[in-house]
Amino acid sequence: GFINTTKLLQKSPIEYLFTKHVLHTDLLPAGQSSITINRPFNNRIPHKIYLFMVQQPADVGDYTEDAGFYRTNGLNNYRLMVDGKTLVDQDVDTANGAVTAYIDSLNAHNNEHFIPFEMYCKGCFLLVIKTNHSQSNELSFEQKGNLSIHLKFDHNMAANHNIYTFGVVHSTFEITADRNCITNDS
Repeated sequence: GFINTTKLLQKSPIEYLFTKHVLHTDLLPAGQSSITINRPFNNRIPHKIYLFMVQQPADVGDYTEDAGFYRTNGLNNYRLMVDGKTLVDQDVDTANGAVTAYIDSLNAHNNEHFIPFEMYCKGCFLLVIKTNHSQSNELSFEQKGNLSIHLKFDHNMAANHNIYTFGVVHSTFEITADRNCITNDS
């Protein structure tokens, strides 16, 4: 096996696919009722985006707060735009359990191993947005452009909140004949 792999590497590098997770954090200050997150991953557009919010004191370690408690914060609307074109524009009725946001997030997450509906608005609020509209869990091509996420709330925030935007992208790396590893990741 070792000799065959070495011969194969002499002819051409071996390329592997992997999934990479990228993270961006923004601060929603107290007293604000909306936020726009521009280009959270520079010019890269992940094929799937997870978005959740945590109170800042909980996130920095206040022992009286729970850092794993994801609040709805009275979210009214979220909009995702790519190069100025609206990809998703969804109203959220958090007073009635955010059913539409739950169903959209469940579908974007491929209907498997998701948060139970009973817990969704009670500390497990998570938005999942799919930017690649394929029907299965297949590899997506890499998209580049200007991504913008707009969040609008029904009231001004009483405290600072950290907003986490978590993206999932596919990338590759190569192993060359001289056993170097080159990532094709920007």
